Amino acid sequence: MRTSEIKKQLREESKTVVPDVWESVLSEAKEEGLIRNTAQRSTKARRGNVKRLIGFLVAAAVVCLSVVLPITLSGAGTNLTVVCMRINPSVEFTVQNGEVTGVRALNKDGAVLLVHHSLTGLPAEEACETVAITAENLITEDGITVYVSGDDEEELEKKISDRLQAHNYKLKKTDGAYAEQLAERYKISKGKARVAAEVLTLFPQYAEEAVVKQPIQELHEILEDYDEGEMDDFEEHLLTEYQQEYEAYVQTVSGLLEEYEGDLNELDGMMQTERLQQVPRFNEKYAMLGEDFQLDLEDGWREAYYECMEELKEVRRDVKKNAEETFADLFEDWLEEFREGHRSFD
Repeated sequence: MRTSEIKKQLREESKTVVPDVWESVLSEAKEEGLIRNTAQRSTKARRGNVKRLIGFLVAAAVVCLSVVLPITLSGAGTNLTVVCMRINPSVEFTVQNGEVTGVRALNKDGAVLLVHHSLTGLPAEEACETVAITAENLITEDGITVYVSGDDEEELEKKISDRLQAHNYKLKKTDGAYAEQLAERYKISKGKARVAAEVLTLFPQYAEEAVVKQPIQELHEILEDYDEGEMDDFEEHLLTEYQQEYEAYVQTVSGLLEEYEGDLNELDGMMQTERLQQVPRFNEKYAMLGEDFQLDLEDGWREAYYECMEELKEVRRDVKKNAEETFADLFEDWLEEFREGHRSFD
């Protein structure tokens, strides 16, 4: 069920509870900014974040091989824990036995953020840590919001909180009297009650009972004004961008591997003074091959030369065995190094 259908259903159920005040509450909520108009959902700030993220990842050719597409999640009745992490990029994890089994972006910023991380199989707290580190320059003074709902939610929430707070990330408080009342009144988990309380605070026109009956994933969608069709189109766009950038990367790196040995031997034949002047240019030229191909003269020229030559021989052997896997590994290694040196999305 799409968010628009969920909202329609909630509105209809709400009308049976508060038919006389529906329109006035709706109007007041819009005026106070509690309801986001679909036509205005991409605000200037959000557009800026999306553009900065795309510019950072795509223009710099850093879209990773392991693209994570949204997983269709089932509703109530499954033995799952669901984690919703909201920074500005918002993502959702399905967790079983403490490990991430499904990942879904809840907005465009989240889709761009996830496109260069494969998080399935990781412990939930490590997946959350990865997202936070990747998007740390987008974290506002309000901090990170984390909702955990389902099996062992309290234990898992503590693990996630401990991991994020170890990096001094601020976590937004999500519990409160209203959430506690909902949990007690409708016999739902504390985690789901916190999400329901947030939805009902933002959309006071909805009836409590209608909201708490919704599957947790659909409550997340309401919070993010999630549009499945729009997200599908956007992720398809990212896939196209990825394919173009990855093919360009492979073509460039293939050429660099052909030239590397000749340039390295040319440096070997130079006098020491001239070589020292040329090494920075060499390293800059071959930066896309990754750190292992960079000349490090800390232990002297001979040691650096032989290390780089051995690395070249090994990669060439790997390319002959499995070119696709080798280029993917090189791309991932270089991407990680690039991220380490460029923490800003601006």
